[in-house]
Amino acid sequence: MNAPAPLIALYHRAVTFGGSFNSVVDVLSRVDRTRFAPVAAVPGPGNCSDQFRAMGLPVEFAAESPGSRTAGYALSTASFAWLLKRRRIKLVYVSDYVTWRSSALLAARLTGVPSVVHVRAPLGSDTIDPELLKATVVVGNSEASIRALRAHRSAEHVRVVHNFIDFEPFVHATDIRGQFFPGDGPIVGFVGVFRPEKGIEYFLDMARLLLDGRPDVRFLAVGGESAVEDVGWFDRMRAHAQAIGLGDRIHFTGSRTDIPDLMRSIDVLVVPSLNEGFGRVIVEANAVGVPAVGADAAGIPEVIEDGVTGYLVPPRDVTAMAAVVGRLLDDEPLRRRLRQTLPGRVRARFAPANQMALLQQAWIDALGYSSRA
Repeated sequence: MNAPAPLIALYHRAVTFGGSFNSVVDVLSRVDRTRFAPVAAVPGPGNCSDQFRAMGLPVEFAAESPGSRTAGYALSTASFAWLLKRRRIKLVYVSDYVTWRSSALLAARLTGVPSVVHVRAPLGSDTIDPELLKATVVVGNSEASIRALRAHRSAEHVRVVHNFIDFEPFVHATDIRGQFFPGDGPIVGFVGVFRPEKGIEYFLDMARLLLDGRPDVRFLAVGGESAVEDVGWFDRMRAHAQAIGLGDRIHFTGSRTDIPDLMRSIDVLVVPSLNEGFGRVIVEANAVGVPAVGADAAGIPEVIEDGVTGYLVPPRDVTAMAAVVGRLLDDEPLRRRLRQTLPGRVRARFAPANQMALLQQAWIDALGYSSRA
């Protein structure tokens, strides 16, 4: 029996939170250890290395550098090349692509180690990273994320592997809406990291419109400030909510880890994102039978089945958004049916075993392509 292939899984941040990192954790926790021996690589100490170690993974501290004609870039490339040699790595897996002309990808290419790059946000179509074009296989969490590559790479080298979640915590989720508002009135929610591309201001403007006809509705905004950028967006959105008169009708929870309970506590999820690669929160909401209303943009239409698991509305169209959310709140029989049917449907569409099989097949194929080169 062949020994498991040593695989290094690169993650570009030391400290972070949110859907993309959770999706990386979901992947690495399900690796077939009879076929692959993963090692995690992160820039330094933090919650990411703590999480990986808790999963039983060896951790290396190694920071990617973006392409440049500098001594630092050359040193980073050389350091990665030495790491690959020292650990006898057979495959480089970039678990969340963000680094232009990554020194790690260059080191892999120069040392003949195949690479699989996971793209989790839509790529721009104007200029594409040369190192991404040279990666052995690129996988996207949606077709929207890797569409720009289709004109440059063959289908076998560019594939879709959807995100998935651990569904079990959602089976036992508890409605905790009483922690936020008195009574048992309807609640509409947003869940996500506070960044401009998440479209949170459109959620807030929709809430203001909806209240004009449904004063009984309350709103939850779940999530905190981005760990690495856009500092101040959380406070700006709270200030905007106050300025448009939402007052005590909305509760900003900050960062939370009890996502199953929070999803169980809302009646409709709103996903107004403008550049979402996938929309993990949609799967999380559907897992407890909650429908989603999302912007018809980027990867969201690949997750929401319009009219089946939720509804799509034009991006930034708060009037359309408020109208659809209002119709869902008014149709209790429909929401009751969805509570029964959505969990099974979303489990079938985004089953972890199926998506992991696709991803690990990409790893196996990358190793095969390299051996034939």
